[in-house]
Amino acid sequence: MAEYESTRHQVCTVKCVQSRACSHVCTVTCVQSRVYSHVRAVTCVQSLRTVKSVQSSVYSHVCTVTCVQSRVYSHVCTVE
Repeated sequence: MAEYESTRHQVCTVKCVQSRACSHVCTVTCVQSRVYSHVRAVTCVQSLRTVKSVQSSVYSHVCTVTCVQSRVYSHVCTVE
C-alpha cells in the first residue's frame, strides 16, 4: 500500500492498493479548503469525475468513483 498527499491547496490524502478489478484502488479523503470549493486532480485519481465503465474488451480495467458526505470530511470519495 502506498500513501500520497496532494498539494496543500487540495488538502487530500490518497491511499492506493493493487486490485484485480482495477490497476489501482484508491481511497481519497478530501477536505474542502478555502482556496478551492471542489477538489480536483489528485495522485492516482486524475479526476473525481472519473467516467465509470464496465470491464470488457474495450477497457482493460474500470474504476468507479462514489462520494458521500461526512461530518468530519466535506467529501469522502472511494475509487473501487
